[in-house]
Amino acid sequence: AAAAASRAAPAAATRYVSGKNPDGPRPKGDDRGTKRDGSYLQCLAGCASRCEQASPGQATKTRGECLNLCRDECCATYEQCTYTIPGT
Repeated sequence: AAAAASRAAPAAATRYVSGKNPDGPRPKGDDRGTKRDGSYLQCLAGCASRCEQASPGQATKTRGECLNLCRDECCATYEQCTYTIPGT
């Protein structure tokens, strides 16, 4: 009983609410980790162009199919991994 009482309560864990940033609002112009992040968009564009090129023995994929496949490869945050890419 004494050992249980001497244990410290665990620190408050970060609570993630769907679609909300647990660290509060971002400064204006800060696109890191969003769907407008430059490195994420470059990764999507490069992956989609590689995917669209037909490999021998494989069917050609549409840009929409490629973007959906590439999103999993390129995303690093909840927002990037879950938003709907228009036209897919």
